Amino acid sequence: DIVVRTGNLDENRDEYLNRESEDEGIENPEPHIKKEEVLEELQSSDIQRRNLGIMEKIAYLQKIAKEREEYLLSHGYRKCKVCGMLYEGEEAFCRVCIDNGKAKEYLRRLGKYIDNEEAKESEE
Repeated sequence: DIVVRTGNLDENRDEYLNRESEDEGIENPEPHIKKEEVLEELQSSDIQRRNLGIMEKIAYLQKIAKEREEYLLSHGYRKCKVCGMLYEGEEAFCRVCIDNGKAKEYLRRLGKYIDNEEAKESEE
């Protein structure tokens, strides 16, 4: 079965209008990159990547992933404490972990760990 959720655009209209007005006030210091420049860079780097060994490719992909993560974290994204996924929002956990209950498990385990540490300190 396929389930599709639909909603009215008017529900969140004011929220999006406010967000757009806030975004307009922020100046982006990063220069705009043209598509042609990106394509040329990709084509030249594609030729170089074909010649790399498997371990070099893995190292290259790790480097790119780390750069992407740092970029997203610097632009307001957060890292989920349970699964490590990057998400946009104010919550402490991503929506997936909140929905499937892993966030509650994490907090429960963390609470037990803190309680155990306090009990050990009080015994000493």
